[in-house]
Amino acid sequence: ITTISIKHLIYSSYSYELSKMQAGEFSSEFIGMLKNVENAQKKGFTAKTGRWASHESPEDGAHTVGYGHKLPLGVKYDENNGPTTDQIEKLLNDDLVKHSKQAKKVYEEYIRKNYDANNPRASFDMLDKKSKELLIEKQFNSGNLKQWRKMMKYVYDNDRDKALIEARGKYTPDPKYPLKK
Repeated sequence: ITTISIKHLIYSSYSYELSKMQAGEFSSEFIGMLKNVENAQKKGFTAKTGRWASHESPEDGAHTVGYGHKLPLGVKYDENNGPTTDQIEKLLNDDLVKHSKQAKKVYEEYIRKNYDANNPRASFDMLDKKSKELLIEKQFNSGNLKQWRKMMKYVYDNDRDKALIEARGKYTPDPKYPLKK
């Protein structure tokens, strides 16, 4: 088992700057939904020590800790050396900030290339919170928002119903952009 310090995991692995999407800017409904999707049963949490052990990720060989936070290959935690719940919350927020930046980049590049770049909805920052959170969730869970081109178009068109249908079930992966996490 390879371990790295919790402080290094939280502070050093994210050298990017927290920008507009800070902790208070993600709705509690969104955070709750992600926690439920990623680890509703709180797999890895040990009440006795108050720490989180890592567990195998369903997507690949890397381990996950908390709510979908991928650890570097070979890194694992047990109930004695894992992060605390406060540290898990910070990891989730940091992951969401990272994925929001990625979602913004992918969305704006795709929309500006294929549709009216002058439309205010071509800017991620001009979208309503729910639309941003939908895009961030898809980036967070699939690792590749490019897979969700139809959904991005529906977000751009401000057609929430079609965007949600596309996001929640009537989706066929695009082989050009494989899913990854």
